Amino acid sequence: MASSPHSKEQLAAKLYASIQPFLFYSQLLCSVPYPVATLQSSCNQSFVFQSNFKQARCLLTASLLVCITICSMEGVIDMVSIPMPFFTVTLYINEMVLCAVVSLLTVARSYRKDVAYDRFLQRLLTVACALQEYEWEELLPYLSRRLRCICGLLATMFAGALACDFYHFGGIYSTLFTLAAYVMPNVLVALSLLQYAYGVLLIYKLLQRFNCRLAIRDMAPDSELVRWIEQHESYYLQLASCIEHISQSFGLLIVINTFASINVISLQLLEIYQYLQINDSKPIYIVYNLVWISMQCVLLVLPLYPNHLLKREQTHLGTLLFEVFSQGHEAHYELRITRYGMLTLLRKEVCVKACGIYTLDMSSLSTVNSSQPTEKPNGSICSMLFVYISFKIFAALLSFIIILIQFDKANINKHSGAVTALDSLYTSKS
Repeated sequence: MASSPHSKEQLAAKLYASIQPFLFYSQLLCSVPYPVATLQSSCNQSFVFQSNFKQARCLLTASLLVCITICSMEGVIDMVSIPMPFFTVTLYINEMVLCAVVSLLTVARSYRKDVAYDRFLQRLLTVACALQEYEWEELLPYLSRRLRCICGLLATMFAGALACDFYHFGGIYSTLFTLAAYVMPNVLVALSLLQYAYGVLLIYKLLQRFNCRLAIRDMAPDSELVRWIEQHESYYLQLASCIEHISQSFGLLIVINTFASINVISLQLLEIYQYLQINDSKPIYIVYNLVWISMQCVLLVLPLYPNHLLKREQTHLGTLLFEVFSQGHEAHYELRITRYGMLTLLRKEVCVKACGIYTLDMSSLSTVNSSQPTEKPNGSICSMLFVYISFKIFAALLSFIIILIQFDKANINKHSGAVTALDSLYTSKS
């Protein structure tokens, strides 16, 4: 195999240039450690700039966390005073509490995971050094375009939600409350999930490149076949290690965000139902709820779809090995080929899981898990979390909507003439 003219430093510099705007704002909001030595070692940033940037991100993040915590506590206190079924008020309180939790978790990750970021990037760049110059330069713009598209989509949704909030509730205070209690926590989560999705997509594209090389095996003569297979097996194992590393790093955040997203979608659908029941459609409020539902759906799919692509490419690699090296090789060649093929097919069956309980694959949206826990979880929150993970997203969502509608028919969640609990919450603040 021809050696790559790139060094790790050159590859890291090009990677940094392709994601620099995203990395800057993520670091400013404490969603990414600062500095990421592997990427930013060649930036030649002065000590004064680094010191000022660290102070700015610390002050900004501290202010955000204080605002989020205060608004969440205030919202929980107000929600408790609104007459609603216990199950419904629990979901509203869960939503606010989880917004504060994911915000704290995101910030904590940025201060604790600096070594983990560098370790992951070093492994990835080691594999990327095997690429040719044009391959790396084609790969980065592809990922950069998709990152910009998703960032633009989410930014539009956040702005649309705030605009609808201001128009419907008609007050600057309610909009600021929504910004602090709901929007900013979702912004922090979105920045973290975008990092995860970008990392998995980068692994996917590297694996895809090696699969393309495998399909045109004339790059390596028969005399070097064993060494060529050993190299590719080493790259494959390093990429497998990278996906396990990044999934472990983001696992807790992904699980909590999944819990929160299903919580939010259930409540938004309930509020749409409540307005439709009284024949008061309020188009702007319906749009407001639909924007939030769409936003949460994007955050749910964001960590799942890249893993779906990766698993598909792993399947392709396993079958490609037996197609390309079907017959006509010596015994020791056949042994190495079979070993590599079996390794890839076995790895295909290994599901990437967040915290060992949530499978990061598109099948998680609909598949019902028939396995039972060895011990019954204690506490309402643990029980609800187990229901979400066990029955997967669509099934859990349908179950929760049915339960919420049945409680709503009891007509005990109306307060001061308000249609929804959120109306009651904002009416009390106006």
